[in-house]
Amino acid sequence: MVVLCAAIAACGKGADPRSTSGGSATSTTPSASTAATGGGEGGAGGSRAGDGAGGAGGFLSDVLPSDPDCDETGNVDGTTAGLFNVGKQNAYVFGGFLGPGSNIIARMKFPNGTSTLLPVQGLVSAADLRAIAGTPLGDAIAVAATPLNPGKPVVWKYSSDWLVGPLPLVESPGVAQPIHALAFSPDGRWLAMLAELELDDAVALYVVAADGSTPTPIRVSHAPTDASRDVLRFAWAKTVDADHARIAFLADAELDEVVGVYTADVVVGGEPTALLDASEIAAGMGATPTSFGWDASDRVYFGSRHEGSMTPRVYRAHATGGAVEPVAVTEIKSGSGFAQVPSFALSPDGQRIAFAANAPTKSLFEVYVAPVDGAEPMRVSKVQKAPPTASTRGASSPAEPVWSPDGTRLAVLADWEVLPGDKDDALTAFVLPTDVPGGLRAIAPSGSALLDLQWVAFSRDSKRVYAVGELLQDERIDLYSAPAGGKGDVPPLLALAQASAGGTGGVRGVIDAP
Repeated sequence: MVVLCAAIAACGKGADPRSTSGGSATSTTPSASTAATGGGEGGAGGSRAGDGAGGAGGFLSDVLPSDPDCDETGNVDGTTAGLFNVGKQNAYVFGGFLGPGSNIIARMKFPNGTSTLLPVQGLVSAADLRAIAGTPLGDAIAVAATPLNPGKPVVWKYSSDWLVGPLPLVESPGVAQPIHALAFSPDGRWLAMLAELELDDAVALYVVAADGSTPTPIRVSHAPTDASRDVLRFAWAKTVDADHARIAFLADAELDEVVGVYTADVVVGGEPTALLDASEIAAGMGATPTSFGWDASDRVYFGSRHEGSMTPRVYRAHATGGAVEPVAVTEIKSGSGFAQVPSFALSPDGQRIAFAANAPTKSLFEVYVAPVDGAEPMRVSKVQKAPPTASTRGASSPAEPVWSPDGTRLAVLADWEVLPGDKDDALTAFVLPTDVPGGLRAIAPSGSALLDLQWVAFSRDSKRVYAVGELLQDERIDLYSAPAGGKGDVPPLLALAQASAGGTGGVRGVIDAP
């Protein structure tokens, strides 16, 4: 079960990095957040209202949990959607798509919308489901929830056919605070989670064995000492084995809202290793949680302003520590200066990087691909038909490019002007090649800047693209599907795969079934 993409925006939103005024993606630490997640990554962070960060592709997913105290424009808990890889006719759908406050899991015939509700054993009520994740092999699903009685966070693992009784993975005896995000390690032996298990409102990173042998979660991040300090995001390494199970995370562990980069080894244990800590951060400007990932050489990639830049640059460092270096292939010229690079994603094999940049035109964000240690990057987006007529157009930020599992395509949320009159900020799903310039608009836009897509991902076989957002009705988070190839511009009504009831409900996740 490959889980490719999930992202939920938190309230504290910074300026849209697709501007030429020097705006940058910033974040605030969520006081309490929820998300559907899975795959290899999870986290929390801030973004532009209406934007989400696409998954890192391959066996990674990105999750930015929402703050339940936000209003509608900040993505109220339950209105946002995490999108998981769907590659087969049978799938599991997660969210409040039957109505507000009714997060459920259903088995559905995809994409016909025929759903059958599934019981979640061990819970007094399924109304407070918090997150789901699928194992890499697709043989099990982890479900996190806060039961109404006695109100303690729990995580259960179900067989993907839902026939075998659930295995309890976490039965926390502590405070009744939610688990925000789940993600299995690439080998399926570990389950990582963001949770508030030791201190109210302090989100820390924990792991448990996926076979149920460690019912008490093992904390791998710093000890929570302050409710304002949180782990914002995490990502498993590309390769995990019996000797090393490395995981990287972003956290303001040392200074509030000054985000550092850290790694831990679940197998070896010990204190986290700081790749970028408060002592290296200039003027309080640290790492940004918009993009995060690993390459095949155990190097961690992150966006940061720690050297004082007003816009994030892409950096990397080896998981065991050492020098932090800029990623040279992402530093390209635009006009008389360097382009902004607000988002990036590593390929499934960790050999290439895709990134958005406002180059060669400052008002147009294009997508580039390059080997991580290679030569000149190639612009693979060739969709905009004329110079932009609006202030800024192109690949949305901080939504990341999403790699297909086979590495041949990218899915991007963008507002490139394909036809005359296409609305600025009407984001929809584009599919790009990864080896030549080109691309197509997979799902036609709504025609309104107020209605757009928020998340995008590929099916397991890389032949379809899936997206979540509001294309047909305001405040209604639906699931859409379209071929990754073909002629493109599938009308929203024809692309609709699962409608929601609107309000504060919505599709939050989909996992394919074996």
